Amino acid sequence: MDELYQKTLAQMSQNSEEREFIKAVLTWAVCSTRPVTVDELREALKLDIKEDVIDMRHSITVCCGQLVYIDSHDRVQLVHETARKFLLNVTGSDLSVSKSEGNQRLLDACLKYLSGPEMDRRQRMSRTSSNPKAAMQPQFILALYASSAFSEHLRNASASHKSILTELAKFLKTNVLAWFNPKGELLVSSGVNIIRVFDAETGSEFDKRPWEDDWKEEHVGEIVLPKIVAFNQECSVLAIVYRGRSIFLWDLEESYSMGRLLRNSAVETGSSRGDCSRKRSMNATCEAIIFNSCTNLLAAVYQDREICTFNTDTKELEAKIDAEATALACSPDGQTLACGELNGSIQLRNFTTLELHYKISTWDDAIVSLAFSADGLRFLDVRGSFCNVWEPSILIRSDMEEDKSVVISEAIFEPAKTVESKDSEEIVQITALASMGNGDHVFVGDEQGVITLYDTRKAQKKQILYKHALYATIMLLEWHQERGVLVSSDTSNRFIVSEINAVLPNQWSCGQLFDHRMEETNGLKQLVLAPLADRFLVSSWPVNTVWSLTGELIHSFEEKKQPHQWINHPRKRDELVSIGQSTTQLFSWRSLQKITELGNSKVLEDLTSTATVKRVLVCPKAQHIIISLENMENKRRYTRLIVTRFSSLETKPENSVVLEELTGLETKVEYLIGAFDTKVVFLDRSLWVCSIDITTFQRNPHYSRHFFIPWDWMSTSGDPVLEINAYKDLIFAKKDEIAIVKRGFARVAEFVWLNKS
Repeated sequence: MDELYQKTLAQMSQNSEEREFIKAVLTWAVCSTRPVTVDELREALKLDIKEDVIDMRHSITVCCGQLVYIDSHDRVQLVHETARKFLLNVTGSDLSVSKSEGNQRLLDACLKYLSGPEMDRRQRMSRTSSNPKAAMQPQFILALYASSAFSEHLRNASASHKSILTELAKFLKTNVLAWFNPKGELLVSSGVNIIRVFDAETGSEFDKRPWEDDWKEEHVGEIVLPKIVAFNQECSVLAIVYRGRSIFLWDLEESYSMGRLLRNSAVETGSSRGDCSRKRSMNATCEAIIFNSCTNLLAAVYQDREICTFNTDTKELEAKIDAEATALACSPDGQTLACGELNGSIQLRNFTTLELHYKISTWDDAIVSLAFSADGLRFLDVRGSFCNVWEPSILIRSDMEEDKSVVISEAIFEPAKTVESKDSEEIVQITALASMGNGDHVFVGDEQGVITLYDTRKAQKKQILYKHALYATIMLLEWHQERGVLVSSDTSNRFIVSEINAVLPNQWSCGQLFDHRMEETNGLKQLVLAPLADRFLVSSWPVNTVWSLTGELIHSFEEKKQPHQWINHPRKRDELVSIGQSTTQLFSWRSLQKITELGNSKVLEDLTSTATVKRVLVCPKAQHIIISLENMENKRRYTRLIVTRFSSLETKPENSVVLEELTGLETKVEYLIGAFDTKVVFLDRSLWVCSIDITTFQRNPHYSRHFFIPWDWMSTSGDPVLEINAYKDLIFAKKDEIAIVKRGFARVAEFVWLNKS
């Protein structure tokens, strides 16, 4: 894959006129803390390279299209994580990206924006406007990113750059209050030990108070809300945590205060990250507590990254360790303390000594909650919208329970072990689907270039058929049922034609017919097999080519107008149809010569020049063609569904193709999925799978919601990967798995009626 990236980078370097722009785009794509939007990048480049790029979307596609793309949410993304690693590690190229220099560059742009006139204007607006949201109007395009990301860039930038302190000082002296965006007269900041109060108008500090750690008489009668409470196993003791105070114990049976659990003031604590030590504040707030299920111990984790265990009878500190945690859980036998980390990793420690014995290392959402099963052999974690169940072998203690003489803290655990879970970097995302005509199987392509056959009746992987180059993500799959031909393409502009046949009930043969890589193109957009499967179209921008299955180039021509979508003529097997925003063209499959060009009707005149044809589907039973048209209006994306009858393709050249918009759906549709019978299926913006009856919609404007897809099952890097098979089942990619919803369209959860204007 590096060889392909190297070749791509060399081609991009030849564009000397746009080299500065290309380097800037690559740097922002690699080093930004989150994918920036097209508008944010345009604003950033004004500060970075002093250039206002008018058509940013077009410039990115033309100059950086093989390494960077714009997703459906208008965010600038790298084509793959391997591209980021390559750009950070490659040498000998003026387009390579240095992590420290890249972060310095982004930090410089962020600080210039934060200390510039726009943020100054935002600061004045926040002071004078009665509307608290006045300072967050769309005109402050880069404000959110610059405000939230500059500190991360500051951490990753090289300290040797003298301009860092200069720009940072300028920001802190000028527009720092716009960063806070105060909505009242006072601004309060809270540290580990001190509360500071500022005048939001002048920025001056007029009060400073320490967090109180003693239960003084003046606090009697004061309403103070607890931050955390926890019961011991017998529900006889309650532990209470207040902000900035020590853990308070209360005897529930005798109704009296048992005292507090204190960390020593300014305790020197060794760090697990090195040999250095640091002072701890006794006032650091406790973030989580848990009683031991069998002993009188209590474990607590503090915001300054220290875990402590206390004896609740003597109130003494038993052990402490420098470690991060966001959630705690105790095993039923009281021997194991589970600690969930901010990055999703999980530690298993001895509850008494806090010695680490096992760690599940991952990079995911923060652990919100942990719990052990009743037998102690499993534990569960909650993170994001997932609940994971773990069963590490280290929790098995049957032999020890038989030998009560064994000293538990010395004999339970083997030396500490760290295991890598299947994190997001190891998951191989599914990127393309193509269903067999009979519906029993589906072809699956992934981001590592592998083509696999799945059984849709059992949702099981049957066989790996063939592979493209490693990390060459499969983008397109096209299958011809009668001929048994599969065409696949990847991000390196390579396509492979293969013949697939069943030789045994559970075995398939795969013979390669043709393998080719397109040069000097901005990515392959579409594959179309002819009805007789004797040839196929490869559509890219701006070149379109027709090939025989044996690899002969039959015809090639450049597309000078806006990109079109291609389909086979629904009535004529020897013709091909190209549908664009303004024209519909008919071509001969044999020579790819244009037969006729038809204008599209006036229905599209109200759309802006940014509108593009996203997808085109054929609904044979309804005798309709469905066109998905995407355009931007007032920085919002709209997807319009346009329909035309088969008979419109027979229109004389002097007339226009009659198109009708399915009015009322433009703010509802997220993605056009497919069609069956007389139904058109789409995903709405709430991720419900919906359908309309195309033959009755104009008279009876409504759509049916059938079932929804959880948002975290969806791809975050482009269009969703969905397919409807011959059984009318919905197949979609769920990260590295396929999910199949059977008979999902048989039930309607809700009818949504539209008010057509």
